[in-house]
Amino acid sequence: MIRVKGQPVPPRSRADIVAEADFVRNALGISGGFSMIRLIEFVLPPLIPEFTFDVLSKRKMGGDAARTFPDEYTMWIRDDVYEEAYLLSGATTRIYGQHNFTLAHELGHLVLHQEASSYARQMQGRDHKIFMDSEWQADEFAAAF
Repeated sequence: MIRVKGQPVPPRSRADIVAEADFVRNALGISGGFSMIRLIEFVLPPLIPEFTFDVLSKRKMGGDAARTFPDEYTMWIRDDVYEEAYLLSGATTRIYGQHNFTLAHELGHLVLHQEASSYARQMQGRDHKIFMDSEWQADEFAAAF
């Protein structure tokens, strides 16, 4: 996999990110497998009244599967990603796992990157250490979550 760098953010160690993901899972009472769609639709809105999400077309989203605006508590999800994650929410297919990971990655941006206005994987031309990279941090959060 070719890793696309994101925005530079304050440095975090893998251990700190794992601890943050564990804290969020425990606070939400999540153990084992779960559907990120259910989390986004039913768990986050009552906990974070400002939180909103929109399902947008591929045309509007371009190459991004999802995009997060942490400072606005907003998540945009490409329609095919949302629909496949929703339809397969009880399955253990590779596609479902990929989409669940993508949505957990976006949750990572919401949790870890409140100082920024937008995150998307299509960022280019960044030159900073990996532990200071928004995309690496969100991937580590998603993997731990």
